Amino acid sequence: MVNNHDTESGPVEHGASAVSHYLKISQFAAALFLVGLGICVFLLFQSLEAVLKSGENRHQSYLLADELRQSSDDLTRLVRTFAATGERRFERQFQSVLAIRNGEAPRPHDYNRIYWDFMTNVDDVPVPDSEAASLESIMTAHGITVEEFALLSEAKRKSDELVNLEKAAIRAINGELTVADEGLRLAGESDRDMALRLLHGPSYHEAKTGIMEPINQFFVALDIRTAQEVTTYSHRTEKYLRLSLAMIALFCMAAITSVFARRHLGRVQHEALRANEERLRGTFETNTNGIALHTLDGTYIKVNRAFCEILGYDEHEILGRNWRDFTHPDYLQETEDLDNRVIQGLFQSYTFEKCYVHKDGHKIWTHMESSHLFDSDGNPENILGHITDITQEINIRERLRLAQFTAEQANQAKSDFLASMSHELRTPLNAVIGYSEMLSTNIFGPLGNPKNQEYVEEINNAGIHLLSLINDILDLSKIEAGKEEVFPLETDIHSVLMDCLVMVDLFAEERRIQVVRDIPDFLPTIFVDPRHLSQMFINILSNAIKFTPKEGRVGISVKTDTGRALSISISDTGVGISAEELPKVMENFHRAGPVMTRTHKGTGLGLPLVKRLVDLNGGTFSIESTLGIGTTVQIRFEY
Repeated sequence: MVNNHDTESGPVEHGASAVSHYLKISQFAAALFLVGLGICVFLLFQSLEAVLKSGENRHQSYLLADELRQSSDDLTRLVRTFAATGERRFERQFQSVLAIRNGEAPRPHDYNRIYWDFMTNVDDVPVPDSEAASLESIMTAHGITVEEFALLSEAKRKSDELVNLEKAAIRAINGELTVADEGLRLAGESDRDMALRLLHGPSYHEAKTGIMEPINQFFVALDIRTAQEVTTYSHRTEKYLRLSLAMIALFCMAAITSVFARRHLGRVQHEALRANEERLRGTFETNTNGIALHTLDGTYIKVNRAFCEILGYDEHEILGRNWRDFTHPDYLQETEDLDNRVIQGLFQSYTFEKCYVHKDGHKIWTHMESSHLFDSDGNPENILGHITDITQEINIRERLRLAQFTAEQANQAKSDFLASMSHELRTPLNAVIGYSEMLSTNIFGPLGNPKNQEYVEEINNAGIHLLSLINDILDLSKIEAGKEEVFPLETDIHSVLMDCLVMVDLFAEERRIQVVRDIPDFLPTIFVDPRHLSQMFINILSNAIKFTPKEGRVGISVKTDTGRALSISISDTGVGISAEELPKVMENFHRAGPVMTRTHKGTGLGLPLVKRLVDLNGGTFSIESTLGIGTTVQIRFEY
């Protein structure tokens, strides 16, 4: 029956697909027209903006040329006024005009053609408003052509020549001018008549006229260029406008076509929708995941076969009842809260692990995905849930959790046992070490046979080694049990290092090991437990000396970095550790190398203990090693 339904709905779906395809093409064409229209409008506005910018540049260029002319007029007026009155403020204003024009002083606020007309009657200093900029640099910034710039530069050059004449007039007034052609030297005496002759003579007027000639030519060149630009941009604007109108017409045609296609598609889709509903109904029933639809108050209105099988009920036993009737009591409130949030629109869907109660009473664990469905007005109407049975997965997870808990308990018991046994062993061992030391020193008289002396010393050495092993085991077990206390103090690392080096010096001398030190005299203090710090250094240094062949070298260096961290590196030229063994040496009781070829005593606890002590004190530990070359251990602490 399903196959027959699919055969009958094939033409409907084909027609819908064809119309939909045509509609997509129409929409794509409309989108292209819109993009083209947008580009045309953008280019149109760019062209209009270019016309406006051309006019703005013309205006600014006029202002610059006018400022050059006006500055020359201001300089003339100020120097002539100074020559006529002798008032020093006019000389200062003359120098200000010149400094602003040459970019030697900041430009004042509202610096325009009448600025110095208002400043003439007062002795104010110009108020800077922006950075200093010469007239030439401003001309370049406004994009004038090379020809126009050359004309303005020529006018500026002639204006500067006139300024030299004006400066000579000022020196004449100040009695600082030497007139070589008349054989006259003014030494400290003012000659205002000479200044007036310089400022009103034929040479002055000719120079003044010479300034205006290139400025006038600049205005002509600027008008020609602006007219050409406006014409070019106007033609371009007209072209873009026509193209935009054509795009609008094409877009309207595509839109009208799309409307008719959409109406036809609506009819075709309605027929296809009915066919899809039939297919979806079949999919709903055959889905391997449980699917349930319930109202906002929780009443089931539709469930599929898989949902019924997961819970162990028949369909008629579920429909009309509430989801609360099948949910485990521990999950009622959580599910209630999540559904309320969905209904309130706080989020559209949610997923979580939910426990149901099977018909026979056992728990059913599921992974649930729930989302709300809307009515035609956009309001929440129903809630659709999908569930997947994960009971087996949950059971496996619980068994793993119990196994992990059991392992942790066993590890804790091991640590407690080691700590207890270490304490029990240390008491008689201290007695063995103490009595053997007393015997070896013949405190109560000689032992007689030299062999007795040798045996007593061996007993003492073995006892000390065993005590060291027990101490390491005790320290490590305390750390693993979380009972090791840290008493951080402000610690002088230089002093601690020196003390530790003294302790291992004799060991190094016996093995003829050179200990190279690179330790600055002044180091910042760090906040650590000094007892732990000594233990770290003694362990690392002892290891380095022990595993370095005779005549070898052990180096220790201390450095600080910009990140306020202190790093201590201890390196050796010893046997080294292979890349395969390197991760294992940080495991308790592991010793690198084959068991039968080891020539050094040890427990395999040194480096793991150092690593844990560094971690307890907030530092970082790292180790690098190459087999046959040596090992470097680094610890870092912040200060």
